[in-house]
Amino acid sequence: MMPTAQATTRCCAISQRPISRRATLPPISRSFADLRRRNFDLYGAALLAPQLTAVPALDQGGMLHLAGYVPTRPQQINFDLVFQVFNNQWRLYGISIATPEAAPAQPQAQAPPARSSTPAAHE
Repeated sequence: MMPTAQATTRCCAISQRPISRRATLPPISRSFADLRRRNFDLYGAALLAPQLTAVPALDQGGMLHLAGYVPTRPQQINFDLVFQVFNNQWRLYGISIATPEAAPAQPQAQAPPARSSTPAAHE
């Protein structure tokens, strides 16, 4: 996933505790300011199934990485999530979101014309 600088928000891990314990509202709010300024509606993401672009994997530090996109239009939502085990539960540790223009829809293959089952009349 190659997000553009203009369409990317990022909340990075800066300590060993999960984001929910170490982040305060103002820094997270600033991280998503671009989405708010563009009035980007995330409601569509709740209705569509995310598509993973890589197999979920644990890194050497035991962090779980999930990357993919939600096929919203006209812009899709690309995401890169990092989770850490904290008190025996997976907790969000880092998040990166980009909203590039969605790829053009794939044209549907047209079915060949149906053949008539009655023979053509000869004159």
